[in-house]
Amino acid sequence: MDAEGTGGHPVEPPPLRPRGTIRGRHLVERSLVGRRAYRRSQLVADPVAHRDLAVHGYHAGPVILDEGARASLRSAMDAWLAASPPAGGGFRSSFEPEPTPAGRHARKSVIEHLVPAVAALVTPEAVVGPSVFQCKPPGPEGRLSAHQDAFVVDEREDYGLHAWVALSDITLRDGPLFVLPGSHRYATWTRISSPGDEFGTLHGAIERHARVLEVRAGQVVWFDHATIHGSLENQGNDLRAAVSAFVVPSRRQLTIPIPSTVSDPRCVDVLGIDARDVCADLSTLRLDNIIEQVQLDLLCFGPRSVGLTARLHAALHRSAPGVPIPAGLRSGARR
Repeated sequence: MDAEGTGGHPVEPPPLRPRGTIRGRHLVERSLVGRRAYRRSQLVADPVAHRDLAVHGYHAGPVILDEGARASLRSAMDAWLAASPPAGGGFRSSFEPEPTPAGRHARKSVIEHLVPAVAALVTPEAVVGPSVFQCKPPGPEGRLSAHQDAFVVDEREDYGLHAWVALSDITLRDGPLFVLPGSHRYATWTRISSPGDEFGTLHGAIERHARVLEVRAGQVVWFDHATIHGSLENQGNDLRAAVSAFVVPSRRQLTIPIPSTVSDPRCVDVLGIDARDVCADLSTLRLDNIIEQVQLDLLCFGPRSVGLTARLHAALHRSAPGVPIPAGLRSGARR
């Protein structure tokens, strides 16, 4: 299949990338080296942000959305929420496999207001696409456990970023974002976005070593898709709202993993989409260009490996943005 993505299934069955086993010693080894893709490619123009992304996997950047842009985005988000009442009171994302009119309006608002603001901060090597609104109501159900985002480029060769922007001031009590410094360098493993599934026994260790970020309204936080991250319970009185875009190398096609049609639940199909089509209406994109089938990697490590790797990273790199998660705000804290 060529990189343009002509649509349709390949004539020959796609190769099955075999499952690998990621062990604790691999994490420790990888904590000492950088991701090679960051040496070859710079997607964010600010050299300080690029360094933080290469070393820590995230960076707290400047305010990029003014009050008017935030108000327009919030209006579009509220319209989507009103048209799509939640089944429960937990964290919500505006992603819709089959977009509704309100969902299309929300995506159009992201393209109009957020994408240009993010595009002004990236290099000519990068392309920016709209992602989703992230809504977190008050209460424990809105907590988002530590996870990684699905890969959108082949991370054996490249890297992808999220530009996450708060729509209001977010303090420790408002359900802030937390990240595990250096976790994008642990290993490159095949994954889908599955909060809590892979890290069920590791949340305590992750949160002990994670950093939490308090941000201002309109401020951008960059993070690598492979960086382990989550968000705390919203203990405030208002809905915590954020919006995001993704940044990928313009020379690459996007690789989107979806559950496979084969019987093995650990297999996924990888779709190829031209990076130049990232702002298109989702309904117009060809989603049948399967370029590869992969088996999800098996993670075989425990809290001790995570703790050791995190301590090594902290000893080598002492400038990770953010502050430790207060013990009373961690998921295991007694209420």
